[in-house]
Amino acid sequence: MLFKRYGLKVFALALVLALSFGCLTGCEALDEILGMLNPPEDPLIPSPGGDTDPIPVSGNLKVHFIDVGQADCVLVETAGSYMLIDTGDTDNDYTAKIIAYLDNVGVETLDYLILTHPDADHIGGAPEIINEYKIGHCIMPDFTKTTKIFESTIEALEENEVDVIEAVPGFEFLVGEADCRILAPLASYKDANDASVVI
Repeated sequence: MLFKRYGLKVFALALVLALSFGCLTGCEALDEILGMLNPPEDPLIPSPGGDTDPIPVSGNLKVHFIDVGQADCVLVETAGSYMLIDTGDTDNDYTAKIIAYLDNVGVETLDYLILTHPDADHIGGAPEIINEYKIGHCIMPDFTKTTKIFESTIEALEENEVDVIEAVPGFEFLVGEADCRILAPLASYKDANDASVVI
């Protein structure tokens, strides 16, 4: 009901806040990202107070915020399609919780797995998730780390022949009935949080 009433603005803001939660303080890219939320020429987001009519919204979209402690894990569900954003920390109990949650929802295939950046609290459960489910595509930034969890994630992606897509602003894709667009990362950054994928 909230989505129907307020439309894409609330959804976009919620996802941006969820995905950039880890870099709200000191994130050099935050001003650029927030500036992209409502440019007047953006056909997906109507200008506030302008003459633009709201874009009609149809269908249902569910966003599940899975409790993985201080880490992140979000499931987006629409029209029988699923997108998982981040996979919690390396704690096996939380990874088991994510798998149990996905199974309870009825997930067999993840159309998209979004790994926002390679810190352990975002990709900690990725190898197990990748090995457990069929993954259509994985979107991640062009940012590497020399950590065991990052290397294990890359190995799992390769072994399962997952199509890996580099996060490039402007790239658009569908998850069921939901139109998705990558807004960031906008450049190369030294800090992993600044290089986070924002959709």
